[in-house]
Amino acid sequence: MTKKDIKEIYSNRSENYHNQLVKLTEKSNIISALRLILFILIAGLVIYFATTNVNLIVYTLFFGLVFFVVLVKHHEKLHQKKKFVESLKRINREEIGYLNNNWSGFEDGSRFLKKQSLHARDLDLFGENSLYQKINRTVTISGSGRLAHWFRYPKQHPEEIIGHQQAIEELSNELDFRQEFRAVGLLATENSSDYKRLIRWMKEKPWVTSTKHIKVALNIFPFVNSILTLTSIFDITPWSLTGASILLTLGYLAPLQKKINRSYILLSKRAYILMKYVDLLKLFEQKKFKSETLNILQTEMTEDENTAFEHISELAHILQKLDQRLNMIMGILLNIYLLWDLRMLSKVEKWKANNLTEMIIWFNNIGIVDAFLSLANLKYNEPNWVFPEVSDLVLLEAQQLKHPLMADETCVPNDILIEKRPHFKIVTGANMAGKSTWLRTVGTNMVLAMSGSVVNAKVFRLTPTQIATSLHTADSLMKNESYFYSELLRLQEIIQLLQKGESVFILLDEILKGTNSGDKEAGSIALLKQLINLESYGIIATHDLNLAKISDLHKQHTENLRFEAEIIEDKLYFDYTIKPGIAQNFNATYLMRKMGITV
Repeated sequence: MTKKDIKEIYSNRSENYHNQLVKLTEKSNIISALRLILFILIAGLVIYFATTNVNLIVYTLFFGLVFFVVLVKHHEKLHQKKKFVESLKRINREEIGYLNNNWSGFEDGSRFLKKQSLHARDLDLFGENSLYQKINRTVTISGSGRLAHWFRYPKQHPEEIIGHQQAIEELSNELDFRQEFRAVGLLATENSSDYKRLIRWMKEKPWVTSTKHIKVALNIFPFVNSILTLTSIFDITPWSLTGASILLTLGYLAPLQKKINRSYILLSKRAYILMKYVDLLKLFEQKKFKSETLNILQTEMTEDENTAFEHISELAHILQKLDQRLNMIMGILLNIYLLWDLRMLSKVEKWKANNLTEMIIWFNNIGIVDAFLSLANLKYNEPNWVFPEVSDLVLLEAQQLKHPLMADETCVPNDILIEKRPHFKIVTGANMAGKSTWLRTVGTNMVLAMSGSVVNAKVFRLTPTQIATSLHTADSLMKNESYFYSELLRLQEIIQLLQKGESVFILLDEILKGTNSGDKEAGSIALLKQLINLESYGIIATHDLNLAKISDLHKQHTENLRFEAEIIEDKLYFDYTIKPGIAQNFNATYLMRKMGITV
C-alpha cells in the first residue's frame, strides 16, 4: 500500500463521518423540535383541563414528563454519538495533514524538555516540529509519559524491543480499533493536574473507614433521623425532637467538613476522566490479540472475576453519587438522612483498599497500549519504513537511511556500517553540507529502533545501546555556565559512563567549540584517543581537518567520511551524499562574499 492509498482511505473515512454527522444533526434537531412541541402541548392541555376536567391534569403531567424524559435521554445519546463521530472525523483530517507533512496540530511534548537526558534535546525529540510531535497520538497522560520515556530511555534488551515490534505490527493493522481508541480518549481531555490529583489520592491514607466514631455515626444518625421524621409526620413524636436530632447530626458533621472537603477536592471532577478510562479499558480488554506482549497486558487487567473496566466503572459511579453534594438542598437532605458525604467517601476508601495495587497496573498498562498505538499509527502511515533487526552480529548497519522528520522526496539517503568497537566515523565537510543532519539522522532512527518502532531506512540492524550526544550545548546564564563549560560537563558525563563499562554510542558535533583553535585541536585529539581507549563508538563531525588527519594514526578504529560542497556557475551546490575521505571544499569565504562581507 502506498501513501497515496493511505491518504485516500483517510479521505473516504473523513467523508463518511461527515455524512454521519449530517444525519445525526438532523435527528438531533428533530428531537429538539419534538421536545418543544411536547412542552407546548403539555402546557396547552394543562390550561385546557384546568377549565374542563382538573383530574386529567395529573395524568397529563405524568405522561408528558415521562415522554419528555425519554426525549431528553435520547437527545443526550445523540449528542454523545455526535461528539464521538466528530472526533473520528477530526482524527482522519489530522492524518491527511500528516501525510501532507503537517503535524503541527499534535501535542509536541515540550514539557519533557525540562527532564535531562543524554540525547533528547540534541536529537529534536521534543518541542515544535519534533519527533514526538510527529508520532504522538496519545490520549492519556500515562500514555504520553510512556512514549516520552521510551524516547528518553530507549530499550536495551533485545527481547523487549522485539516484543514492542510484535505489538506495534499487530496494532498497525487495526485501523478501526486505533481510531476508536483515540476518539474515545479525545472526548474527555485530561491534564497533568488531573493525573497528579489521582496519584495524590492513591497515596492518601484512609480516614473515614479507620475512624470508629464515624462507623457508629453512619449507622445511628440515618436510622434515628429517619424514624423521628416518620413518627413526627404521623404525630407520634414532636417535631422539636426531630429538629434536635437533625441539629445534632449537623453539629457532628461540622468539624469534619474540612476533611470531607479536602477529600472531595482531590476527587472532584475525576469521574468523567475515570469514565474515559472505563471505555478505553473496555475497548482493549474485549479485543483479541495474537501478540504475547498485548496478551500479557490484558491478563494483568483481569486477575479476578471482574475486568479492570468494571472495577473502574464502579469507582466512577461512586464519585458521580458523591457529586450530589453540589446540589445544596439535596446535599443537606442526603447528609441529614444518610450522612451522604461520609458514606460515599467510605465506599471510595473501601474500593481503594481492594483495588489500589491493581489500579496502578491498569493505568500503567493502558498507558503502554496508548503509546503502542502511536507507534502503530506511524507504521501504518509510513509503509516504506522497516522494523530494525536486533542483532549482536553488527553494532550498527543502515542502508538508505533518511531523517525521520524530513520529507521523503527531498531527503537524500545514506548508508552506515560499524561492525566492532572501538570505532569512530570522522565526518568533515563544508557549512550546510549535511554533517549535523547526518548525526541526527542516525541518532533519531536509533531512538525509534530501540523503542520498537519502524525506522526510515531500507535495512537497519543494531545492537541496542545507550545514546549520548553533544550537538548544540548552550550557555546557561541561570547557572552561570559558559558554552565551553556546558560542553565539558556533557563530555564528562559520557566519559564517566564509559569508565563504568557502559556501552555508549556517541554523536559529537564540533568538539570543544567554545575554546581557541590551539586548545580545540589538542583537546579534540586527546578526547578521540580517550574514547578509543574506552572501547566506545560513534560519529564525530568536525571542520578541523587536523582531527580528521590524526585519525590516520588510528586507522583500524576510525574512518574518514565527508560531505562536499561545489560552486557551479557561481552557485553553491550540495548533493548531501556521504563519501569516503576528508573534505576538500569549504564555503565560508564564498558565503561571506555573497553577503557583501569583504574577505
